[in-house]
Amino acid sequence: MVNESVKTGDKATHEAAFVGDFKFNVQGNLIEKYIKMKDAGKLEEHKKEVMELMVKHYAFYGQFQKESEYVTRGSILRCSGGNKMMTFDILKDHGVEKAGSSLGICTDCKANENIHTFGECNIPTPEGYPERPVVIPTLKSKFPFIKHKCIPVFDGSWSKTKRSKVKIWDESAGKYIDAITTGDFLVCLYGGIIEVIEVVNGTKGSGNMTFSGTSWLEKAERKVPYIYSTKDPSYAKWTGGFNSNADLTFGIGHSIKSASEFSQISNFIATHSQADIEAEIQRYLQNDLSGSVTQVNNFLKYNGITLQQHQFDAVVSLVFNYPASLSSSTDLGKELIANGSSGNFNQQNIIDGFTYTKFQGSRIDGLVTRRNNELNLFFNSDYNNYYDSKQNAMNAGIVYIPY
Repeated sequence: MVNESVKTGDKATHEAAFVGDFKFNVQGNLIEKYIKMKDAGKLEEHKKEVMELMVKHYAFYGQFQKESEYVTRGSILRCSGGNKMMTFDILKDHGVEKAGSSLGICTDCKANENIHTFGECNIPTPEGYPERPVVIPTLKSKFPFIKHKCIPVFDGSWSKTKRSKVKIWDESAGKYIDAITTGDFLVCLYGGIIEVIEVVNGTKGSGNMTFSGTSWLEKAERKVPYIYSTKDPSYAKWTGGFNSNADLTFGIGHSIKSASEFSQISNFIATHSQADIEAEIQRYLQNDLSGSVTQVNNFLKYNGITLQQHQFDAVVSLVFNYPASLSSSTDLGKELIANGSSGNFNQQNIIDGFTYTKFQGSRIDGLVTRRNNELNLFFNSDYNNYYDSKQNAMNAGIVYIPY
């Protein structure tokens, strides 16, 4: 039902009011409560009245579409103290969408609900504050330094840098709250400043996520400055020629697929410095990762799936190791499609979707360990730990897939 009394381009239906790119759902904007307060016999009359007023109100403020970007679920955040980016999350939306994505409001600042971990924090713990677990990510460096596990703590809402012309009803606060816009920031009590670096809008899934688990992936794949066989648990340097059955690998998980590539990498290692080899390792990693990230993003966007950052990184790690694991016909793909819009995934279905533990027909403990660590990342957002052996994983209770 289009309401002809409002300006062209704006409309109201039984489910929502539409103004430009914005969709204002009935539920979450007090319309539903207003209707319930009226006589049941006048339901349609009052619904039409309220929806028309709502469209006119937001049409009056139509200039907001030309100003700052409004922050939606899936937008990319960073913290001045962290070493990872993450995605902004909204577990309970407020009934207002733009381009299919829920808008956030300034009270969306709850740890582990809207804001998840930024990895490792480089800000010392202020005096009198609870100590956080210590991580030492650079133990192999000549100058190792200590960081703390990121545990976001907030004592306030998002701070505005510019007045928002969109206010959205917050059921828990019982009042209208400003929508978050680019330029707004959030302060962690440990000293970090959190800001929005990219707004993600999509008609289906986000499909614009970046991989934030490089350090974790280095622990998973190991960074080896020579060619080795993954079938050799000692990671010894490969001394033979190209062998397609040896799963020859270089750097951080780069699989060597041909004799010509084997020769190219072998010659590079033999004729270049350690610094050059390190740079080459990173170049191969970024090239390899780009294909996996694109594959996962395309799948999310096409199927209308929203993932949290740690879930996305876990899926990219799996696809990086086994590209065929993600499609509409795989166990993982089916579960993501079924529940990707709500984020309420069935744990056993996710585990089944990650169960790629064989190489050339044989089940390998190392692959079981890799999958269990990916599942630990998916379910627990654990970037700080990688349990690199069967025994270590079992000791830590990380046995989603039995050995």
